Amino acid sequence: METGIIIILAVLILFFLILLYIYNTAFYNSKGKEKRRKPFHTPAYDAVSEEIKDIYNNLINAKYEDVYTESKDKLSLHARYYHNTDGAPVAIMAHGYRSNSTHDSGGAYRMFTERGYNVLIPDQRTHGKSEGHTISFGVKERYDILKWIEYITNRFGDDTAIVLMGVSMGAATVMMCSDLDLKADVKGIIADCGYTSPKDIISRVMKEKMNLPPKLFYPLVKLSARIFGGFDPDESSPVSSVKNSKYPILFIHGDADSFVPYYMSEKLYEECTSKKTFLGVHGADHGISFIIGQKEYFDAVDKFLLEIGAK
Repeated sequence: METGIIIILAVLILFFLILLYIYNTAFYNSKGKEKRRKPFHTPAYDAVSEEIKDIYNNLINAKYEDVYTESKDKLSLHARYYHNTDGAPVAIMAHGYRSNSTHDSGGAYRMFTERGYNVLIPDQRTHGKSEGHTISFGVKERYDILKWIEYITNRFGDDTAIVLMGVSMGAATVMMCSDLDLKADVKGIIADCGYTSPKDIISRVMKEKMNLPPKLFYPLVKLSARIFGGFDPDESSPVSSVKNSKYPILFIHGDADSFVPYYMSEKLYEECTSKKTFLGVHGADHGISFIIGQKEYFDAVDKFLLEIGAK
């Protein structure tokens, strides 16, 4: 009997450790971990490394203000606010997984400031100067965007025009706001290389990068998120949100994306029920459509902003 109890306890401890390992790998983010993220080194990224550096330097050398708000679960959230013109619309830019407010946002900053916008670039929860330890792939982050919208309207007025933009997980985050009542003059959403759901992107990484069968392992991923992260990754998704979207959406995706497949944005566009536009950028890898197809990117954004009354 004692041997049986020991075996059961050993199995339970092993199962617990497996769940903890999964949580740490997929969802846990310690301070500074995004700084240790390995940069992409593919021919596509290496070919535009100087452009990426210039865009980044342009952002970090621009004058900004550190601003803060509080999430609904009492985390301190940080953002960089770049003031361009009094009374101008505000673009809120959400960055990607294990990144921060500067690494993914240089292109959006340049694009919107050239168009006279003021720009707010948050550190998503657990990243940069924002508090927290769990990345929830947009499930909790979508409510943080609501807090930033509230910050903008409190500071500049309810009639301030706002455009939401995101790249990768940031795109998923702002899309997951599209079916919410944002209680502000949100004109539209720009989603650059976003995924269809947390489950879909996690399952793809398990299958393509880790050679693990998603049907067997995703339930463990979900359980680890619920136990250690306090959230359900299936609670919401970009694809379920855009089916009930209250806001116009511009979908952008590079057709050579090696991380979030191009077909995911095609699926999102197909399912979206609000006013929608799609731009596919030929030859662009993950998150660099802005560089590879800059003219068509700008043209699509300009057209979209004009159509939604935010030009």
